[in-house]
Amino acid sequence: MKVTLVLGDYARVTDGKLDILGGGWNLNTASPVTMGVGLIVEVPWNETNRKHTMRLTLLGADGELVQLPGPNGQQQTIEVTTEFELGRPPGVAPGTSLPFALAINVNQVPLPRNQRFEWRLDIDGRTEPDWHVSFQTLDPMPPAFGPRLGN
Repeated sequence: MKVTLVLGDYARVTDGKLDILGGGWNLNTASPVTMGVGLIVEVPWNETNRKHTMRLTLLGADGELVQLPGPNGQQQTIEVTTEFELGRPPGVAPGTSLPFALAINVNQVPLPRNQRFEWRLDIDGRTEPDWHVSFQTLDPMPPAFGPRLGN
């Protein structure tokens, strides 16, 4: 399967098409962090008409699951697991890959500053080197100064 992941401010799927608002960033100065992850999975013809399980996890720079304090004070991870199955629509030529789009949004995640993170996808328990999207949290930037007018 071929997978495309895009990080943005917000993601949604409408009529099977992925919409990303504020997409393509990899540096974030907000605290806490709100983001959307858009995924497009191209399912090969021979993988249609069967159930697949996907899991999207947030990892730290060390490759370990990010642990954050939960509502009860217990540590929790950020991961999403779902199943999908694509049927073959009538009239589609044999051998055609079919797209499956998914949008995941997370709000107000208290990630530590000045660290790298990665969203990593696995499908049916396997992953590929390019099934990820990385970003870094930074300290807030000072306000930008505009052009100087006059003397």
